[in-house]
Amino acid sequence: PPTATTASQNSGRRAAALAAYGPPTPSMTANSDQNEEEGHPAASIEAAINNESDVDADGKPASPPQPPPAGAIQALLGQPYASPTPPFTYFVETIAIIIQSAALSLFSLGYLNVVFEVPKLWLSMQGNEAYPADPATTTFLSGNPAWIGIGAFTGVLVGILKGYVFKFDDYKGFIDDLLTLESDPRESVKVAITCLVSLMGGASLGPESGLGSACGGMSKLWAVVVNKACRFVENKGRSSGNAETTSPAADENTEEEDVVESRRTKLIILAGMVAAFSTILPTPASTILLCLELPGFESLTKEHGLPYVKTVSQLTIAGTVSFLVFDHFYDNTYLATQRLLPGFLHQYATSDVFIGIFFGVLGAALALAYFVTAGITKGVTGNAKIYLDEKVGKERRIVLVAIIGGTLFGSLGYIFPLTLGDGSYQIGTVIVGGGNISAAVLVSSAFVKMLTFWISNETGSSIHYL
Repeated sequence: PPTATTASQNSGRRAAALAAYGPPTPSMTANSDQNEEEGHPAASIEAAINNESDVDADGKPASPPQPPPAGAIQALLGQPYASPTPPFTYFVETIAIIIQSAALSLFSLGYLNVVFEVPKLWLSMQGNEAYPADPATTTFLSGNPAWIGIGAFTGVLVGILKGYVFKFDDYKGFIDDLLTLESDPRESVKVAITCLVSLMGGASLGPESGLGSACGGMSKLWAVVVNKACRFVENKGRSSGNAETTSPAADENTEEEDVVESRRTKLIILAGMVAAFSTILPTPASTILLCLELPGFESLTKEHGLPYVKTVSQLTIAGTVSFLVFDHFYDNTYLATQRLLPGFLHQYATSDVFIGIFFGVLGAALALAYFVTAGITKGVTGNAKIYLDEKVGKERRIVLVAIIGGTLFGSLGYIFPLTLGDGSYQIGTVIVGGGNISAAVLVSSAFVKMLTFWISNETGSSIHYL
């Protein structure tokens, strides 16, 4: 007869089945044949458990337990996104992402060499050869007066590009591209070139906007090729089973296929962003977290229709490939000189945990100052733009404001030499030789850096950061 152990096992099986599939209907439990037709594993398992309770005189089951219906496990796990059966679109997408990531990594390598190395040519010009390695070159008023003229000239170039060549005032940055997973290749070219000129002229901006826009635009074009390749593979898989699908109508997309291709395009753009930022962030993991966190889980799955685990798997490939290619060629470029740290600079101690908490609080306070500076700068420049639009017209205003902005960040760079550029050129000196730089210089440079960033952003490379 059934023992207490058997009853406990039966109860566990029943609970697991009901938790996965819900309670069976009375009609399903009434007829085992109907169980198979309904395809409800809970009913089938229920029947199998009940059969185990039917024993003969010797205490043996009268009939063997009935297994769950065919397809129950697949129903529990869901449709596999990397199926080993045709049409293999996941693998086509993945191969395309590998090629895309390697290509964008090489593009980023060239882009970063330009935006980081060109400023060094004039930052260390005659009279400042020791900048910034010598801490004495980072103190107040130790910059080169020529930097003011270079900043103003950069403003002229940026103003002409925006006002007369590309004819745009401001543009959406890479954050908007990540939120919408959309990118306009033509606009991306304009943004990338404008940012490139700004960065070569010492604007206090990072490379992420121009780099992200360029890689997003190229990814949008690449998505067209990937969609055609996937469509070819899908049609070939269908035609092998049905000759009728080889007609011309088979090449025309249905509404469902259009939705699939739209989602794939968004995936390719997102993978391109991950590939781009994997070359400027410490690890691919941090890049993937950034690019997933900005749009958010619900937006990715519900609004954009991207399966979460499948998307994460392909973004992991994109970030890893990009990072490996970039790191492999990094030491063969001018960027290798950026590795200035001599090794471990600090011996870990338990008290570092509390010091870290302090720096976290301090970082939040500085973030508040950062946004206050942003609000003030935006308010002043916004009113100035409205006034100048009425006086001189939009195109001339764009040029004039860019010149004023370039002159301002060049002048502030002369007074506070640590504020020019994105900071990567100076950070090695601050970390290694910070003890030889006065606290007044470091603290004031931090706050002035916030100001020069927003001046550069609002007067030249205007981006929708907020």
